[in-house]
Amino acid sequence: MASSSRPPDPDRRAPADQPAPAKSPVSAADTKRPSDSVPMASGPFNKLPLRFGRYQVEQLLGRGAMGAVYLARDTQLDRLVALKIPKLSGSGAAKLLARLKTEAKAAAQIDHPSLCHVYDTGDIDGISYIAMQYIEGKTLKQVLETDPKSPREAVELVIRLAEGLAEAHARHIYHRDLKPENIKINRRGLPVIMDFGLAKLASTVTSDAGKTQSGTILGSPAYMSPEQAAGKVDDIDHRSDLYSLGVMLFEMLTGQWPFTGAALQVMGQKTILDPPSPLSVKPDLDPQLAAICHKLIAKNREDRFQSAGELVAALQAVNLGAAAVPAQLPQTPPARARVEKPVGLSDVRAAQPLAARMEQARRSVSGKAQAKPTP
Repeated sequence: MASSSRPPDPDRRAPADQPAPAKSPVSAADTKRPSDSVPMASGPFNKLPLRFGRYQVEQLLGRGAMGAVYLARDTQLDRLVALKIPKLSGSGAAKLLARLKTEAKAAAQIDHPSLCHVYDTGDIDGISYIAMQYIEGKTLKQVLETDPKSPREAVELVIRLAEGLAEAHARHIYHRDLKPENIKINRRGLPVIMDFGLAKLASTVTSDAGKTQSGTILGSPAYMSPEQAAGKVDDIDHRSDLYSLGVMLFEMLTGQWPFTGAALQVMGQKTILDPPSPLSVKPDLDPQLAAICHKLIAKNREDRFQSAGELVAALQAVNLGAAAVPAQLPQTPPARARVEKPVGLSDVRAAQPLAARMEQARRSVSGKAQAKPTP
């Protein structure tokens, strides 16, 4: 099952977090005038001014159905940030603005290396925005297209993601849209979860369960949980995030998704069929690891891992071989070869205990004194 045979992603949205070019655009942007602008996502605004409040906009990083993301410099703190600008037009403008505020509120409550930090949010000249940590690197989706992961690498990556999710889940914050497109791999090779735009906060549970939300599909078809696919908004919790993480693990282990087909087909299969085991695709996988992955994507949430911490403990117990020594750690130099030489009298004496050598010297002196002739 090669990854090249994978069907098109049912989620057609373009990624909004593209990697920056190798050469920083900051120096070039310094020559621009404040009246200049950069292209903006389609909507009521065609251009985003170069000077956007305290931010100096450098370039468009990416755009999608819900807006665009720009690389900018915070002129007060002198650091690069990612500016997310929603596309507020049409009948869904109010909902999208509420989603933007939800993302800012959710991300601001948690602090973990595997979660993208939010620095600021607000409204400037009628344009709403979120200023987030700028993660330089590719999305996990882009990485997997050219660099498939070994089982050990997949386990290490999922453990780091689960640790970040544990931090969010402890505060009753559920992502609800986990997928490779929403995970960036930074320059150190570590994963960072992005885009809490569909996050569910404890303070919004009541409104989410209202009649206007019944039947709403939240998430991306290939990675959403069965309860999400069925539109059961009340049933979405931390175990829904773990399901999405399980689909990603399945994909990294086998090169394909548990269920394939058009978006509606995938969603229907999830709600009525039990998921296949990774062993059905790759029989040579470690059975313990395959069982963990299969449990993660169980149809019923009660049959899955009940916490991210429980998942981390299970993955850490899998023996897939020793991890490679990180390149930044100093290597132990090889032992120098010993040169054997004949054992002489001096070597024997050197090997004797000090007390034995002193006793031997005393007896030698005493013997010489007794052997001396009397005049």
